[in-house]
Amino acid sequence: MRGAIAAEWAKLRTLPAAVATMLGTVAVSGLVASALAADGGAGWAAATSPAAIALAVVPYTQAGAILLGVLSVAQEYAGRQIGTTLTTVPGRTRVVAAKTAAVLMALAMTAPATLATAFGAAVLVRASTGAGIA
Repeated sequence: MRGAIAAEWAKLRTLPAAVATMLGTVAVSGLVASALAADGGAGWAAATSPAAIALAVVPYTQAGAILLGVLSVAQEYAGRQIGTTLTTVPGRTRVVAAKTAAVLMALAMTAPATLATAFGAAVLVRASTGAGIA
C-alpha cells in the first residue's frame, strides 16, 4: 500500500494543475480575507477578529480542496493512464485509498498555508484601515 501511495503522491505533485490549484487556493484565501476585513468598520467585520475572518474564508476556499480531489482522479482518465494504474495496483479500493491519501497529504500542506494567509491578510487590512486587531 505504501508503494501505491508513493506513486499517487508522485503523480499528484508533478501535475501542474494540482500545484496551481494549491497555490491558487492559498492566494484566493488572502484575497477573500482582505475583502472581508476591508469592511470599513460599518459591517460585521468591524466587530470580528482576524481569526474569525480567517475562519469565514474557509467555505470560499473549499472549492480548491474539491478541485484538487477531482484533479487527482480525472487526470488519469484524460490520457487513459488509468489502465496502467489498475494493472500495477489491481485492487480498485487500494487505488482509491492511495489517491485519497495523496490528496490528504496535499491538503495537509495547503490548509495551514490557506488559514495563515487569510489571517495575515485580515491583520494587515484591519491594521491599515485603523480597525484594530482585536
